[in-house]
Amino acid sequence: MRAFLLLAVVIGASAYLAHAASQQLYDGTPWAHNVCSVAGRFCKNPEWLAYGAGGFVILALLSFVFSRSS
Repeated sequence: MRAFLLLAVVIGASAYLAHAASQQLYDGTPWAHNVCSVAGRFCKNPEWLAYGAGGFVILALLSFVFSRSS
């Protein structure tokens, strides 16, 4: 369960970073260019990472519920 939550936080933070970089990319910010060159498609679609983070939150909740019922 903790691993799922950790992954959700890491992927959620990555989604926020990709979103912030995509907003700053056209202003000529060097760090945004570096992030978007590594992130690729996630820089144009950071919601994909957010969906993944939400999926890991759901997996963590399901893991918690099923570990308590056994």
